Amino acid sequence: MAELSKREKVYHVFQQISQTYDRANGRISLGMESRWKDCLIEAVCEQAAKGSRVLDVCSGTGDIAISLAAHRPDLKVTGLDFSPAMLDVARKKGAPLANVTWQEGDAMKLPFEDNTFSAACISFGLRNTSDY
Repeated sequence: MAELSKREKVYHVFQQISQTYDRANGRISLGMESRWKDCLIEAVCEQAAKGSRVLDVCSGTGDIAISLAAHRPDLKVTGLDFSPAMLDVARKKGAPLANVTWQEGDAMKLPFEDNTFSAACISFGLRNTSDY
């Protein structure tokens, strides 16, 4: 049997853990991940121009994209992730927000034209990409 690539391994893991990911992240980071996310959200909200489009790469269960959309209703936020299971969780959590959309896609091959977004962020997903 052929060995799986890092991308394939990560994909399978996230497909399996989507329902427990948020709780696990909090435990693994000893609660620090919420502070780290808050710092990122604050920085993007302060710097994003009114009415601009923001991309959250490796959005996972959507915490960053949802918080950006909630804090800045004028922004148009797109959460991108390669795991349909993680995006299902994100869609449920972000359902009440009209200014956030979800798209399946690969961080290494973004499915957008140049200059589509005025800001982009990636939080914990960088560790899971095949090439930093």
